[in-house]
Amino acid sequence: MKKVIITSLEELRVELSKLIENNELTSSLSENVQYETTKIYISEMTAAVDNLIKSVGKIEQGAMTENLAFSLIASISEIETTNNILMTNVKNNNVQSATPWYKNLWSKLKSHIKPAIKNISSALWACICKMIIPTGWKIGGELSTGVLGLAKCNIEISFG
Repeated sequence: MKKVIITSLEELRVELSKLIENNELTSSLSENVQYETTKIYISEMTAAVDNLIKSVGKIEQGAMTENLAFSLIASISEIETTNNILMTNVKNNNVQSATPWYKNLWSKLKSHIKPAIKNISSALWACICKMIIPTGWKIGGELSTGVLGLAKCNIEISFG
């Protein structure tokens, strides 16, 4: 399962890099600004994909921890959110009257990138759920009539 996730992430990374290659923008300033903004979003998504590849590699080596699980969740959320922002940006810039590059970008985001992210996210969640099952917990507390008469309690959950 982890190999499949890594392969899917690497394919997503290639698709993202293709999006900013071979642009066919005209020299108009607004389109260049749109292109630069798009490049920033795609770069952010690519960096998050790289982080996910490294993190999934750590899982494959048996280094699953709660912190790593939460890092995976944060990374996939970042990718999903950035993609949604990018899609909204492209759509708001009127795809119908845009350059061929922008129309191609919209098409790829909608038909390839978004479904790929959804599939990776589902596989990643399935993997995380199997690995962070609580194995035990401890509850501790203390009652005292201190200065304010407040109780103190601790909860600790261990994941396997």
